[in-house]
Amino acid sequence: MAEIINAISLSKMNNALYSQLMADVDFQVQRVTPKALKIKKCYTAFSAGRERLDNTFVTQRKDNRTVDIATEDSTRDRGYSCVSGHISADIFNLNPDKQSAAQILRNKLDAYGYLPGMGNNEESAKMDDLCKDLQTPPLAELIEKLGLTAEVKAMKDANDAFIALSRERTESGKTLSTEETKAARAELDGAYRDMITVVNSQISLNALMDEEEEERPGELSVDPVDPLTDFAQSINALIKEYKTKMAQSGSSSSGSERPGEL
Repeated sequence: MAEIINAISLSKMNNALYSQLMADVDFQVQRVTPKALKIKKCYTAFSAGRERLDNTFVTQRKDNRTVDIATEDSTRDRGYSCVSGHISADIFNLNPDKQSAAQILRNKLDAYGYLPGMGNNEESAKMDDLCKDLQTPPLAELIEKLGLTAEVKAMKDANDAFIALSRERTESGKTLSTEETKAARAELDGAYRDMITVVNSQISLNALMDEEEEERPGELSVDPVDPLTDFAQSINALIKEYKTKMAQSGSSSSGSERPGEL
């Protein structure tokens, strides 16, 4: 019995594994050539599907909000440095009241740690808490005594803007992932299924033709290394490898699937 291409549950793959498999399949098609496999029309659709999926991933990575987020991150860091620097300077103020206020505020800032050196999420949370402390009595009066009320507000505004932009980008990414990527994968699934169906149909037909001509003297059976067999064996080796990867990642590919089915 001729070897046809086995089934694999594409829908159970995560995006990274799915994209990698499609790239490996593409490599095998180009190695054997679409012409030899008689799938030039199917391969054109497959290539278009791969390009759409790749463009979707690029769009996810390139978000205009990224530049704005980086700007707000820099702004809030400068705001922190401004407030922290003035407080440190006033520790040496000749005015006892300002010196005392500065020391109390310095202790408060030090208790939070050096915010600009933290990860984005940790910095956002701690800066939000710090700003609330500095804008609430009795620390608010000490901030006012040092003339830093506007600076603390600017730092809080920049941090709020950073948090809002980060949240907006995250939500946008979720929407893109569940809509654009899903549509792109559905298109590529169909193209892959059509391509495999055409190859398997040719293999099955050739096998039947061989059986009919089996008794003719001098006739040879299908060449075991003909393009279709070569391709089927290579894709089946890939499918076996990716099923193992799916199992290792917690996915399964059980079920009575037809070749090329999802």
